[in-house]
Amino acid sequence: MAEDAEVEEKSGGGGKILLIVGLLAGLAIGGGAVFFLLPQEGGEEVVEEPEEKAPIELTSITFEKMPVPIYRRHNGQARFIGNFFIDLDVNVEGDDNAVTVRRSMTRLKHAFLSEISTGRLMRKDSPTELDVDRAGKVLADAANKVLGEGTVHSVSIITAVRTAN
Repeated sequence: MAEDAEVEEKSGGGGKILLIVGLLAGLAIGGGAVFFLLPQEGGEEVVEEPEEKAPIELTSITFEKMPVPIYRRHNGQARFIGNFFIDLDVNVEGDDNAVTVRRSMTRLKHAFLSEISTGRLMRKDSPTELDVDRAGKVLADAANKVLGEGTVHSVSIITAVRTAN
């Protein structure tokens, strides 16, 4: 019987060691998986999303009934055939720029009339029709020449009424 007890002790001790080795291997594998799968503090790339810009709030100052003469050119001669009367909105950012535009309305009207008289507001393919997009850009450039760059954000033509001669 003493021999049987020695045999049982030898076989029982090996199982405990195997169990402990298995548990340690499981912990090592689990720890390694956690190490590789979770983000690391030092090695992680930080990607910042760009902040969305708030929409620009514009203030509109209206210029009413600005005359735009219409000329028909034929054989080197220009013949007056009517007018467009346009209403403009001068769009500015900020109250300071709005005050500047209101104080300079007379100078701006003069600058607008100077640009209008050059005929650059008409369509190239049909010189008796107003080119609204081009006119807005030309008039915004003229306003910024008078008031300083960046004062006027844009000029929009609100209405354009054509009258015949």
